[in-house]
Amino acid sequence: SDEVCGLDAGLIAWYEFENNVEDSTENLRHGILEEDASFVDDLERGLVASFDGDLDRIILPNNEPVWLPNNDFSLSTWVYFNDDNAETDYILDMNHADSGTPSNNIGYALRRNNTGNAEFYMTLGDDANSYPDENLISDTILISGNWYHLVGVRDGISQKLYINGVLDKSQACESYAVD
Repeated sequence: SDEVCGLDAGLIAWYEFENNVEDSTENLRHGILEEDASFVDDLERGLVASFDGDLDRIILPNNEPVWLPNNDFSLSTWVYFNDDNAETDYILDMNHADSGTPSNNIGYALRRNNTGNAEFYMTLGDDANSYPDENLISDTILISGNWYHLVGVRDGISQKLYINGVLDKSQACESYAVD
């Protein structure tokens, strides 16, 4: 089918977390649970992935060759924090760190930083002079006990961060347009 629940088949990956970490798109980029990450029943959301903050994560497929988005794109997730933060919590980390192949050091992340702000972070290359990191930090503090819908958008040469459907912060990107 060309659609996944009415969404365009151009999705790179879609993880529903309904008791598994399988990619619901035709790309089949299935994840792997690591440490004691698990699924729990939430009265509002159904089954959700649960992490205790001690190295729990879902490993996504290797990014070689690059399968991350490269034109305009968005990253979207729901997140709930059980505790106030003292360190950075990575929510979606799509290879923003170093890759095994230096020419493959592009990636994106949504995270909650150590002051509680949401961040949409992009690394567009391995040369910081030619490809400066783009770090958009929200005005909103993400506190424990609340669900948040986070969306990071790269639109041409701008970067936007939405929290619960409201534009929280935007900026013009310093680097070239991703294409």
